[in-house]
Amino acid sequence: MNFTKSFDLKNNKIGFYELVEDVINELKGTKYFNKKVKLKNNVGSDISVKGDYNLLKSVFLNLGINSLKAMPDGGNLIFGVAKNGNKMELIVKDEGCGIKSGDLNKIFLPFYTHFKEGFGFGLSIVKKIIELHNWDITVNSTVGEGTEVRIIL
Repeated sequence: MNFTKSFDLKNNKIGFYELVEDVINELKGTKYFNKKVKLKNNVGSDISVKGDYNLLKSVFLNLGINSLKAMPDGGNLIFGVAKNGNKMELIVKDEGCGIKSGDLNKIFLPFYTHFKEGFGFGLSIVKKIIELHNWDITVNSTVGEGTEVRIIL
Protein backbone atom coordinates (compact mmCIF):
# COMPACT_ATOMS: atom_id res chain seq x y z
CA MET A 1 0.00 0.00 0.00
CA ASN A 2 2.85 2.40 0.82
CA PHE A 3 4.28 2.00 -2.67
CA THR A 4 1.17 3.28 -4.41
CA LYS A 5 0.37 6.21 -2.15
CA SER A 6 1.90 9.63 -2.52
CA PHE A 7 3.91 10.83 0.43
CA ASP A 8 3.46 14.17 2.16
CA LEU A 9 7.10 15.14 2.75
CA LYS A 10 7.93 17.05 5.91
CA ASN A 11 11.31 18.75 5.75
CA ASN A 12 12.58 19.11 9.33
CA LYS A 13 15.98 19.00 10.98
CA ILE A 14 16.56 15.45 12.22
CA GLY A 15 19.25 14.21 14.58
CA PHE A 16 20.54 11.23 12.60
CA TYR A 17 22.08 9.56 15.67
CA GLU A 18 18.68 9.56 17.40
CA LEU A 19 16.96 8.25 14.27
CA VAL A 20 19.43 5.36 14.08
CA GLU A 21 18.92 4.61 17.79
CA ASP A 22 15.15 4.39 17.18
CA VAL A 23 15.73 2.10 14.20
CA ILE A 24 18.10 -0.16 16.15
CA ASN A 25 15.60 -0.48 19.00
CA GLU A 26 12.84 -1.44 16.57
CA LEU A 27 15.09 -3.90 14.73
CA LYS A 28 15.82 -5.68 18.02
CA GLY A 29 12.08 -6.31 18.35
CA THR A 30 11.63 -7.89 14.93
CA LYS A 31 11.47 -11.61 14.28
CA TYR A 32 14.58 -11.27 12.09
CA PHE A 33 16.86 -10.17 14.92
CA ASN A 34 19.04 -12.73 16.64
CA LYS A 35 21.63 -12.30 19.37
CA LYS A 36 24.46 -13.23 16.99
CA VAL A 37 23.92 -9.92 15.17
CA LYS A 38 25.67 -6.83 16.51
CA LEU A 39 23.87 -3.56 15.73
CA LYS A 40 26.22 -0.58 15.72
CA ASN A 41 25.46 3.13 15.60
CA ASN A 42 28.65 4.79 14.33
CA VAL A 43 26.93 8.13 13.76
CA GLY A 44 28.19 11.15 15.66
CA SER A 45 25.67 12.76 17.98
CA ASP A 46 26.16 16.07 16.15
CA ILE A 47 25.06 14.78 12.72
CA SER A 48 21.73 16.11 11.46
CA VAL A 49 19.88 15.96 8.17
CA LYS A 50 16.86 17.78 6.73
CA GLY A 51 14.03 15.44 5.88
CA ASP A 52 10.95 13.58 6.96
CA TYR A 53 11.62 11.65 10.17
CA ASN A 54 8.96 8.98 9.68
CA LEU A 55 9.80 8.36 6.04
CA LEU A 56 13.53 8.17 6.75
CA LYS A 57 12.89 5.85 9.67
CA SER A 58 10.98 3.62 7.25
CA VAL A 59 13.99 3.68 4.88
CA PHE A 60 16.44 2.58 7.55
CA LEU A 61 14.05 -0.01 9.00
CA ASN A 62 13.63 -1.55 5.54
CA LEU A 63 17.38 -1.58 4.97
CA GLY A 64 17.99 -2.97 8.45
CA ILE A 65 15.42 -5.75 8.07
CA ASN A 66 16.95 -6.78 4.75
CA SER A 67 20.36 -6.87 6.44
CA LEU A 68 19.04 -8.98 9.30
CA LYS A 69 17.45 -11.41 6.85
CA ALA A 70 20.82 -11.67 5.07
CA MET A 71 22.63 -12.51 8.35
CA PRO A 72 20.84 -15.50 9.91
CA ASP A 73 24.19 -16.73 11.28
CA GLY A 74 25.13 -13.34 12.74
CA GLY A 75 27.50 -10.54 11.87
CA ASN A 76 27.70 -6.78 12.16
CA LEU A 77 25.08 -4.32 10.97
CA ILE A 78 26.62 -0.87 11.01
CA PHE A 79 24.94 2.50 10.52
CA GLY A 80 27.36 5.31 9.74
CA VAL A 81 28.09 8.57 7.98
CA ALA A 82 30.86 9.58 5.59
CA LYS A 83 31.87 12.80 3.86
CA ASN A 84 32.47 12.55 0.13
CA GLY A 85 33.63 15.93 -1.13
CA ASN A 86 30.90 18.41 -0.28
CA LYS A 87 28.29 15.66 0.13
CA MET A 88 27.33 13.61 3.13
CA GLU A 89 26.52 9.91 2.82
CA LEU A 90 24.35 7.91 5.19
CA ILE A 91 25.61 4.32 5.24
CA VAL A 92 24.11 0.95 6.14
CA LYS A 93 26.62 -1.90 5.96
CA ASP A 94 26.12 -5.57 6.80
CA GLU A 95 28.15 -8.77 6.78
CA GLY A 96 25.40 -10.86 5.24
CA CYS A 97 25.11 -13.17 2.27
CA GLY A 98 25.51 -10.36 -0.27
CA ILE A 99 23.77 -9.83 -3.59
CA LYS A 100 24.90 -11.29 -6.90
CA SER A 101 26.27 -8.58 -9.20
CA GLY A 102 23.73 -9.53 -11.89
CA ASP A 103 20.90 -8.87 -9.45
CA LEU A 104 22.01 -5.42 -8.25
CA ASN A 105 20.19 -3.68 -11.12
CA LYS A 106 16.90 -5.39 -10.11
CA ILE A 107 16.77 -4.81 -6.35
CA PHE A 108 14.74 -1.59 -6.52
CA LEU A 109 12.12 -3.05 -8.87
CA PRO A 110 8.70 -3.79 -7.37
CA PHE A 111 8.12 -7.51 -6.67
CA TYR A 112 11.83 -8.38 -6.81
CA THR A 113 13.15 -10.25 -3.79
CA HIS A 114 15.61 -13.03 -3.13
CA PHE A 115 14.19 -13.69 0.34
CA LYS A 116 11.56 -16.36 1.02
CA GLU A 117 9.35 -13.88 2.90
CA GLY A 118 7.97 -10.61 1.60
CA PHE A 119 6.58 -9.24 -1.62
CA GLY A 120 9.58 -7.31 -2.94
CA PHE A 121 8.31 -3.81 -2.19
CA GLY A 122 10.69 -2.74 0.60
CA LEU A 123 13.54 -1.48 -1.56
CA SER A 124 11.11 0.03 -4.09
CA ILE A 125 9.67 2.12 -1.26
CA VAL A 126 13.18 2.99 -0.04
CA LYS A 127 14.12 4.29 -3.49
CA LYS A 128 10.89 6.28 -3.79
CA ILE A 129 11.48 7.98 -0.42
CA ILE A 130 15.12 8.75 -1.22
CA GLU A 131 14.13 10.28 -4.57
CA LEU A 132 11.38 12.28 -2.84
CA HIS A 133 14.13 13.86 -0.71
CA ASN A 134 16.10 14.60 -3.93
CA TRP A 135 18.90 12.32 -2.75
CA ASP A 136 20.57 9.36 -4.45
CA ILE A 137 21.21 5.77 -3.37
CA THR A 138 23.95 3.32 -4.33
CA VAL A 139 24.49 -0.31 -3.41
CA ASN A 140 27.73 -2.29 -3.41
CA SER A 141 27.70 -5.94 -2.54
CA THR A 142 29.93 -9.00 -2.55
CA VAL A 143 28.43 -12.47 -2.27
CA GLY A 144 29.48 -14.07 0.99
CA GLU A 145 30.84 -10.81 2.43
CA GLY A 146 27.95 -8.38 2.69
CA THR A 147 26.27 -5.30 1.32
CA GLU A 148 26.80 -1.57 1.72
CA VAL A 149 24.07 0.95 0.95
CA ARG A 150 24.98 4.63 0.63
CA ILE A 151 22.39 7.38 0.62
CA ILE A 152 23.97 10.48 -0.87
CA LEU A 153 22.61 13.82 0.31
